[in-house]
Amino acid sequence: MIVKYFARFREVTGTERETIEIGDGCRVSDVLDIIRRKHPMMDNERNILTAINEKYAGPEDAVSDGDELAVLPQVSGG
Repeated sequence: MIVKYFARFREVTGTERETIEIGDGCRVSDVLDIIRRKHPMMDNERNILTAINEKYAGPEDAVSDGDELAVLPQVSGG
C-alpha cells in the first residue's frame, strides 16, 4: 500500500510517501505499528489522523494492499 505523510510527519519520516507491504486483515492501527517500527521518531507522535483513499479512517478500519493511507497531524485552532 502507499502511505503518504503530511506536514511534520514528512520531516519525522524523511519522506513524502512510501510503499509498505501489508498482509490480509490489516487495520489502520497495524499499519501505524509498522510505520513506528520503521521510523522510530514516529513513536513519539500520538495525535495522528488517517485517511484511506481520501476518506477519514479510524484505527480499527481495514486497509487493503491497493489502498492509499494518508497520515496527518491533528490540527487545532480557534
